[in-house]
Amino acid sequence: MPDRLPKLVITFPQPNALVGTTPFNVTGTVTAPGMPEPVMINSVTVQVDAQAPIHATLKRISSKQLVEVTFSAAVHITGGQNPHSVTVTVASDSGTVTRSVSVIAGLTFVPVPPAVLIDFSLPQIEGVSLSDIVSRLQPLAGALAKQLSETPVIGKFGAANKILVGPNMLLTSTAQPMLRVGLWILDSNFPRQDLVAATKDFPLAQLTPAAAAACFALAPLLNPPSVGSEASVPPAELDVAGFALSIPTTTLQAILDVLKPDIVSQAASNHFTVKTATVRTSAPATVTTTISGSLPANIPMTATIRETLGVAQRSSTVLSKMPTVVSSSGSTSVGDDLDWFIGFLVPAIGLGLASLFVIADVGIGNVTGKATGILTDYLAALPPWFPFRNSSVPDDLQPLFPFPMAVLNFDSFGCTSNALVAAGSIGMTNRDQSMVAVSLAGASSFPNYSFGIESVYTARLTAFEPDNDRMTWQVSGSPLKHSFSTDPVFQAGSFPAEFPITLKTAPGHYTFTLSATGTETCASDASKTLSGTASKKVSVTVVKNQPPAEPAPKSEPALTASQKE
Repeated sequence: MPDRLPKLVITFPQPNALVGTTPFNVTGTVTAPGMPEPVMINSVTVQVDAQAPIHATLKRISSKQLVEVTFSAAVHITGGQNPHSVTVTVASDSGTVTRSVSVIAGLTFVPVPPAVLIDFSLPQIEGVSLSDIVSRLQPLAGALAKQLSETPVIGKFGAANKILVGPNMLLTSTAQPMLRVGLWILDSNFPRQDLVAATKDFPLAQLTPAAAAACFALAPLLNPPSVGSEASVPPAELDVAGFALSIPTTTLQAILDVLKPDIVSQAASNHFTVKTATVRTSAPATVTTTISGSLPANIPMTATIRETLGVAQRSSTVLSKMPTVVSSSGSTSVGDDLDWFIGFLVPAIGLGLASLFVIADVGIGNVTGKATGILTDYLAALPPWFPFRNSSVPDDLQPLFPFPMAVLNFDSFGCTSNALVAAGSIGMTNRDQSMVAVSLAGASSFPNYSFGIESVYTARLTAFEPDNDRMTWQVSGSPLKHSFSTDPVFQAGSFPAEFPITLKTAPGHYTFTLSATGTETCASDASKTLSGTASKKVSVTVVKNQPPAEPAPKSEPALTASQKE
């Protein structure tokens, strides 16, 4: 009978693990029904590729409810091309069970653990394969790669002979299905044969599957909450995944090292010579950033910012808690005056981290000397909602989620002695028109405007992902509509706007309306749409028009009487 077949779990090696070319042990467990009619486990054999099977050593575990044995067998890959197959076969009086995993015998580089690691516990949905779920996540991974590739701090990696690689994803075959997602900071001379080259749709290089598996194998599985546990997002319509996050302190230090030239330059403008910049973490929730150097006359000085991490409910959302800096404090080795440090060095570090979000409007308060910590603005920029198209949802769930949105809920956020760590869950719920919002940020007035001047405006979205990740903007007085890109993960986009002032425009005051508009169409039902729009009044004062560097266009849109005040 099928329900009496033994259950086989291979604990080592994991799929695509790097096992080398020396002997290694294949281990696992076999369980089967126990009393009153226990299943007899006759043998467990392990076979590598087409080599002869090897009988594993069995160790029986005492239990009245189950027949349970552990097994171990030493095997050896003697040759052939990667990947190799390790097959375990269980023979019992109720039938035979076989499972196989692919492994890697060798690589051209020394594997390194991820610089950022997230382990997700996945639900088991009847009729939906886990590989299908992963394939549907690829566009989101590509969007994240695009966002990271455009950030200023990542652009500085080259000067430090580093590259950012990923994200890579890997499914694991544990009792609870898990998806591992990782990013790596690697030396720029990393072997190209172990990388998948960047593309237009995925603008960061990735590790090859074999290389990624070898690197993931160096990081022990984290412990994300199981789907459906008490830690699930309340009250989401569907629990999607539990997650656990680990960012090693070495990653924070690597980013700080990349930012150090900016820190040195900023400190020099305040007569402080920076020699070292370090970051360390300590349990349960403290991050300490220390800048050491000297004041004029070679007076040594050290400045320190300590931040205590935690979670708090955002005022903008009632569904989830997000990571935050609960408190911060600072000190220097010379006196108690931290104004110079707060006003100059904290922004240099904090804004560098926050620039991981290109369009995040953060850190304005820092410049005025009111910074509360290195990580404050960075964490504030993390979005709690991730809207996405229902084409990424399994087919049978698409009618239930025409406009899906993932909602993050952090149960914990803190530190160990060597990493930032967090855990929580992701729920999926529907969006509707009442949740959609668009706002415009940028200059409201130009006291001295002339033909050809452009100003950058940022459109911020809430619970909205316009079609093709694009919206249009228009200025009153001009018939032209222009499109601009929006980021689906960080919910914003920016564009340079120019107002219809011509060389013939007389000096005076003019008022224009700048608007941005977008539409989101349900992928599975085109009759369902969401729309978002925002507008902003902009006052323009023309003192005297200066001729442009290039010839003006032959025709210019005329101003209406209502636009000229």
